[in-house]
Amino acid sequence: QLYQQVRPNYPQEIVHWLLEDLQLTEQSQIIDLGSGTGKFLDYLKQATPNIIAVEPIAEMLEQLKIVHPDVQTIQAKSDEIPLKNEYVDAIVCAQSFHWFANAESLREIHRILKP
Repeated sequence: QLYQQVRPNYPQEIVHWLLEDLQLTEQSQIIDLGSGTGKFLDYLKQATPNIIAVEPIAEMLEQLKIVHPDVQTIQAKSDEIPLKNEYVDAIVCAQSFHWFANAESLREIHRILKP
């Protein structure tokens, strides 16, 4: 709860980056990897409703579901995401990649990303 309350938000300009630079659309399927309590979801929702929040810590997901009950969640580690190959258009890691910056996670990210 404390993390959710004190963690700062992101600048609204990030939505422009998602739409223009990443070229996400309403049809895009996105993973918020290492989603924590869901602080980045408000921005992703402005690009697409098709979001999967992936987080290994159950307590973080509990907080996420309070604020974003409409978002699909998966409790999983970054190197073991239970999705089929080439499933998503984009994977974002909003201030979380440093927790799993390793070859195993990169292989898993590559596996589930569409070409």
